[in-house]
Amino acid sequence: MVRRRHDAARKELVTKLAGATSIAITTGAWTSKAVVSFVTYTSHYVTDDWKLVSHVLETKRFNGSHTAETLAASTEAVLSRFNIAHDTVQCLVHDEAPNQMAASRLLRSQHHWDYQACAAHRLQTCIRHAITASRPVTKLLASSRQLVGHFSHSAKSTEALNNKQVAMASASKSGTPLRVIQDVPTRWNSSFLMLQRLIHLRLPIMAVLEDPKLTKSSHRHLQLKDHQWNLAKEIVAALEAPAKATTVLGGETYCTQTLVVPVAKSLLRGLPLDPRSRSLGFLDSDEDKDELKSEIVRRVCAQITADSNGSSSDDECILEPPAKRPMEEDMSLFFACPSVEPSTTSSAASDCEVEVTQFFTEKQVGSSVDPLDWWRTNADRFPTMARLAKRVLCIPATSVPSERVFSAAGIIVSKLRASLTHENVDALVFLHANSGLQAARTAAPVAVQQLMPRLERFAEEEADDLPPLPDL
Repeated sequence: MVRRRHDAARKELVTKLAGATSIAITTGAWTSKAVVSFVTYTSHYVTDDWKLVSHVLETKRFNGSHTAETLAASTEAVLSRFNIAHDTVQCLVHDEAPNQMAASRLLRSQHHWDYQACAAHRLQTCIRHAITASRPVTKLLASSRQLVGHFSHSAKSTEALNNKQVAMASASKSGTPLRVIQDVPTRWNSSFLMLQRLIHLRLPIMAVLEDPKLTKSSHRHLQLKDHQWNLAKEIVAALEAPAKATTVLGGETYCTQTLVVPVAKSLLRGLPLDPRSRSLGFLDSDEDKDELKSEIVRRVCAQITADSNGSSSDDECILEPPAKRPMEEDMSLFFACPSVEPSTTSSAASDCEVEVTQFFTEKQVGSSVDPLDWWRTNADRFPTMARLAKRVLCIPATSVPSERVFSAAGIIVSKLRASLTHENVDALVFLHANSGLQAARTAAPVAVQQLMPRLERFAEEEADDLPPLPDL
């Protein structure tokens, strides 16, 4: 029954994907409770009415070594099963594991697909390196983990902490006592969240540890020193912005590619297609702004030529990548191709320049404006740039969409259900993640319906541990 419903929803998704002109793919690997390796693939595209749509394609069991060749072959097989044409794939987004990067380079050489490493992964890598480079910080984190571990493994201490929170009005807004948070190396922002929660619960924690009736004398050493509390406050203040950036960049319902901090030249060149950034304020000099505008003109002309020839404009500017590439090139997007002269008429080139010039001379829109809403209204005024915008704005800045599936999959493939076949794992994850599909929504299997309350509670608990989203 589950497989039949999965097949019906899958056919519906194949039909939807057939109407997409530009598709971005994210991938992520995870291991089940039964120590079975899976790889999840998601698709992202902008519809004709300028809506960003995301779907989980497949959660595939991965046998054997995760070599570049096997990863590349697996990606090709998944796209083939969903009838996704090679010329519609714009970009592959994934973590920066060497084998995955090598697989993407192989696919680029074969199909001219672009790829980029997850921006959130790179941001977290920078944060992790900065934290581990400081001895006082590493000592603070070690002490904090011991403190959190004490409350996590002692029911008596946890109950006492809950009571102190209520007495001191340190609980959540709803009045529910807050839990301490243990950081996990593989979980983004977890050290920040751990310290942030400890600072919030500092007074209740101190009250519990200093009470001889609640805490043994052998555990009094767990109390952080004053200088450690001060250091924790400094770290939280420093990591608050990166933590919010990671949360924002991991969104699926809005364009994230143009929200990436412009630290790589390739990402900078995709930013102007977001009308909120056309003032080019992220560039320092007028020369850089003029150069970028010229590049946009060239790209628009290339798009016109590609449309008239019925081929992809990227075919003109794909070079064989070297074995090792600089970080900026690894983050490459649509504009990362070498400069070439498009074979277009002078009239078409003039039209391109007029269109781009008009775009950049219009009034800057507010940061709260959804770029897709703006393009929906103005696509007819900038038809060629609109086609380019669809190709760029569908690309997620991170591989979070595929990795977000892991949370639901971890509940579906629990210890009590670790013997599920990989086909049923794929079907259950697919139906849960693609609940917006008519076939999945009207014929959800009983297993998924039973899991929904647990998944919703899990999502609420996760949300309690995350900082609020800033206004976009």
